[in-house]
Amino acid sequence: MNNFFRISALAIAASALTSCESFNQPLDGSSNPLDPPGSGNTPPIVSTPAFTPGSFVQTNVSNAAFFKNFPAQADQPTKTLPVGTSAKVISLKKEYARVELASGEVGFIPAFMLMDQRSTREVPITPGVVTEPSSPISSPESIPDPEIPSIEPPSTINPGDGLE
Repeated sequence: MNNFFRISALAIAASALTSCESFNQPLDGSSNPLDPPGSGNTPPIVSTPAFTPGSFVQTNVSNAAFFKNFPAQADQPTKTLPVGTSAKVISLKKEYARVELASGEVGFIPAFMLMDQRSTREVPITPGVVTEPSSPISSPESIPDPEIPSIEPPSTINPGDGLE
C-alpha cells in the first residue's frame, strides 16, 4: 500500500512537470505583462502625430531622444535633448517627427516627446508658487465712478391730441 502512494505521487508530479513545459519558453513579444487581464492580443493603437510640416514644436520631456537617422527597434539615440528644446517639423514618419533643431541638425524625435511650441508671450506657471504683481494696475481709489446717462421722461401727452 505504501508503494501505491509513492507511485501515484510520482505520476502526479510527472504530469505536473510536463504541463509546465510552456512556462519555460521565452515570451514571443506579442504579450505585455503590464496589459490588464483579459485584454488579449490586440494590436497597439498607433496615433498619428498632430503636427504638420512647417510647424514649430518643443520637447516636453527631459532627455528627449534625438536620432540622426530613422531609428530601428534596437537603436540608441544619437543624443538627448533637454525639455523646451525648439525644433521645426520637416516631415512625419510613423510615430516620429523629422525635425530641424536651432543648431541646424536634422533628425528624428518620437512624437510623444514633442508638443506645440509655446508662445514667448506666455507667462510660465509654477505650481504652488503665487507671485504678487510689482505694481497694481489700478487701485480702487483711482477708478472713476461710471457715468450714468440721464434720460428725461417724455412730456405728458393728453389723450386725443394729434390722433386724427
